[in-house]
Amino acid sequence: MSKDNRLGPHSLEAEMAVLGAILIEPTVLDDLPPLTPDDFWEVKHGWIFKAMLALNEEGLAIDPLTVNARLKAMGRLDDVGVLYVNELMASTPTHVYAPTYAEVVRQASVRRALMTAAGKIANAARDENLTLEQALAEAEALINALSLSEDRSGLERYADGVERLIEKMHEARMSGEGPGLPTGIAALDQIMGGLERGGLYILAGRPGVGKTAYALNIADNVSRVQSVLFVSLEMSTEQLTRRLISSATGLAHHKLRYPRLMTEQDFETVAKYYVDAQSMRLYIADPRASTLPRIRAESRMLARRDGLDLIIIDYLQLIKPDKRYAGNRVQEIAQISGELKDLARSLNIPVLALSQLNRAGDTTNGDRPRLRDLRDSGSLEQDADGVILLSRQTNGVLVDVAKNRHDAPGEYTARWDGAIQRFA
Repeated sequence: MSKDNRLGPHSLEAEMAVLGAILIEPTVLDDLPPLTPDDFWEVKHGWIFKAMLALNEEGLAIDPLTVNARLKAMGRLDDVGVLYVNELMASTPTHVYAPTYAEVVRQASVRRALMTAAGKIANAARDENLTLEQALAEAEALINALSLSEDRSGLERYADGVERLIEKMHEARMSGEGPGLPTGIAALDQIMGGLERGGLYILAGRPGVGKTAYALNIADNVSRVQSVLFVSLEMSTEQLTRRLISSATGLAHHKLRYPRLMTEQDFETVAKYYVDAQSMRLYIADPRASTLPRIRAESRMLARRDGLDLIIIDYLQLIKPDKRYAGNRVQEIAQISGELKDLARSLNIPVLALSQLNRAGDTTNGDRPRLRDLRDSGSLEQDADGVILLSRQTNGVLVDVAKNRHDAPGEYTARWDGAIQRFA
């Protein structure tokens, strides 16, 4: 591989060996890692490979005669040279190592693409017409595009998928766990089987119904054994901490807001909780993480550093949207919803996003919300793997799993203790 960074990493020998191997034994095309004509550093090698792919697609023979004929039809034969294809075949001793040569070509292509992306990122960093958030977003998009290029084939042999599923079912049977991440709320887990990896879940309700408290209860439960990122776009870290302490210790939230009302015993209780909190794997991102690029960056950093099993966002409508959709709230929410779904899939973890409801609601059904009450966009219902609707009832709070992609919907009534910010 060349070490001349001005030219970019490449191996002419590997490129020639791949093409020569195909000419010797065309069936090796089926054994190569995914390659495109653009992966070849030498332009004429890319043209030759393109001709070979076309012949293979049409079920025609691949040999020097047919390749030259296709190059002529493409208007490239004079550029390549009539004798060059024959030389490729003659200079390649065997076709056996074609997959190895092709991998060298592919990796060199990715490295050249990385160099190109690095240049574009440097230009974005120097462009003072871009905000810092825009420059970071452009850099992330370029790197993500490279990551996707490393996984070009989405094909999987069905039998391999069956084998993997059987293994997971055996593990679940032995452990007694459900298919998803347990929320620690028994009634909810009974309905949903936990929050599945790669899934987007919406927790919605009218103001004051207890959405944040319900989400904090889940965060508290999960973070005892798994890593949780709580993105708070409405409350400060201090406000959330008071709620968590109240819920966990049973101390009235009112007391924690006004410490002069606390007794020595109350302070001892909080001190004991502090010791307990050391083992919790809970991380809180404050309102500065209000854009999708910032949320993605915080999530990926935590995933690399400590692992990440669940993201909770409070709440979805406070995420600052992309400026290209400015003024069109439906498009803005659709973009946010789609990107949160992509984030869940890319990290292979569930994302739980809190959401507002349309204030008007369904007047024909009292104050009980429906899926159509989700605010600003039908895309939330479409993208979500599960939608949980909260509503106050005379005997407590109704927890309605109105959408459950992987199982049947269901509901239960939870008791709400506002004094300690806890559902039971």
